[in-house]
Amino acid sequence: MTVALFAVAIFAFACKPARRAAPPSMPIALPDDWTPGGPYAGRITCLFAEGENLFAGGWHTGVFRSADGRNWTPFNDGMTGNRDVLALAGDGRALYAATLAGELFTNENGAWRIVREFGPGRRGALRALAYADGALIVGAGDGVHLTRDGGRSWRQIWSGADVTSLAVAPFSPGRLFFGTAGSGVGSCAADGADCRLAGAFPGGKSIVALHAGASELFAVAEGDGIFTTRDGRAFARVDLRRGEIYPLAVLVDGDRLAVSLQGEGLWLASRARPSAGRLLRFPRALMALVEFRRELFFGSDGLGVFAVEGESLRAANQGLLNFPQELVDEALRGSATRTPPTPPPPRKGPG
Repeated sequence: MTVALFAVAIFAFACKPARRAAPPSMPIALPDDWTPGGPYAGRITCLFAEGENLFAGGWHTGVFRSADGRNWTPFNDGMTGNRDVLALAGDGRALYAATLAGELFTNENGAWRIVREFGPGRRGALRALAYADGALIVGAGDGVHLTRDGGRSWRQIWSGADVTSLAVAPFSPGRLFFGTAGSGVGSCAADGADCRLAGAFPGGKSIVALHAGASELFAVAEGDGIFTTRDGRAFARVDLRRGEIYPLAVLVDGDRLAVSLQGEGLWLASRARPSAGRLLRFPRALMALVEFRRELFFGSDGLGVFAVEGESLRAANQGLLNFPQELVDEALRGSATRTPPTPPPPRKGPG
């Protein structure tokens, strides 16, 4: 089964109350007078690696392309509208971009064109893309849509809550998994049949990200941690032993586990020992993770793209946007690796 990598945007949804106050949510509505260099410059919502190129989708800035993970050029010819790109995917020939405004674009020869407009408002918002077995799958505010002919004809294969993420897991060939804002994790057969929600999912029902590893699927539940499954039916918690966490994205490559933690930074560990890791502190939310040329990259909320280099980070923003250098320097100074102590177990109450 041929599966194209995908990237998804990470946004906060309402969730059950936590024992401590959650970090501030990232807004999904921006002022109409936004201009490059304004307060939301550098919000990288998704990253997508394909062949010799790394692509970054941004908020009100469209798409940028890099061949080396250091230098970027705008990749926006033909892209209209606000260019709030939330997801990118490709099939080796065409690149696809999805926006908050419900626009699905394709780029085959260096220029974008609209494939379909899913409509304005929350029901039309496009938050996730995936490509598998000749089908482009779109996660929208009203469910999951599928096309096998480049967008000339469509089927809605699942109707329900906002779809926030998509993944095709190698352990279940042909089966598509989707995360929702309020209904947990669901899945469909490759032909669009047999769509159902995972009734046994034990975590919070608002899913902010999915990631398909070589042998398991990872689901990030807002305010409730990370869960994994090897069959799509039984889920287990991935325990980082860090108390309450607010993960935004997860990436597993071989035995390497990378988790974006809102308000903390990037947690790096082995899959075999997820709690025995190290934290690269970062002051902004990390909204997307991807591997490119054997390096780990993340997109940040307000400071562009960074790469992990050993025990530290480096800015990978040349040509991306103009950022105040003092803010970038401050973020890098605070990113020194740290292995925090294991939190003590909770104290038992009287009796």
